Amino acid sequence: VDARRDLLALRDLEATALTNDSLLQILQEILEGERSIDASTKRGGDLRAKLGLKSVQNSAAPPGDAKMPSVRRTVGERKPNRDLVGV
Repeated sequence: VDARRDLLALRDLEATALTNDSLLQILQEILEGERSIDASTKRGGDLRAKLGLKSVQNSAAPPGDAKMPSVRRTVGERKPNRDLVGV
């Protein structure tokens, strides 16, 4: 791209590739971070239990009795059970 070419060649990618040592270091840091998050979550659950609080559910999973989103009406369209006109 810097050489004003339209395409990248394999040699361009190889020139910017990280070394295996760098990739291993990145992987190690990712794994340590994941373990740290898991341990922190577990400690938070233990603390909540000792304080007598309810456990926190995962916010990504909607509860079983979640409210269904309402249907959007177009501008000027009446809501039949609220706006009883002509009845």
